[in-house]
Amino acid sequence: KHKWMPKHGNARVDELVHTLLWVPGEIEEEHEIEDEQGIFEGKCRQMESYSRHRSGASGYKDQTEKIDRTTTTTWSIRSEKGDSIYTVYTVTDRGAHKCDCREVNLHCYGCPACPRRFDCSCPDGRKAGITCKHVHA
Repeated sequence: KHKWMPKHGNARVDELVHTLLWVPGEIEEEHEIEDEQGIFEGKCRQMESYSRHRSGASGYKDQTEKIDRTTTTTWSIRSEKGDSIYTVYTVTDRGAHKCDCREVNLHCYGCPACPRRFDCSCPDGRKAGITCKHVHA
């Protein structure tokens, strides 16, 4: 009630009806995001990152020609099977979102890759707190 309704006590009925129609979509979107992040299923982000590590290390082991370093902080990585090209880049400064992995253990088990330090343009790279296989390639 306090999250979605205006702060004043006497809300108009049309505002109430609008809120009741609008809120379920917002709640559903929040749940989809939490589900993608693995919060509902209790998935450990570190374990998810490590599974991406294994996939990236084994998938690109014999395909080093698909990895091109474009700058000192950017790599172009071609998809293993398709023609898509993804960009992995090092995040040098995010202000409050700098890598604080000593406090929040997000580093991969197999390498020092961290989702707060590296970003990828692939769809899997958009999941919060998880590094995709292209970062580990």
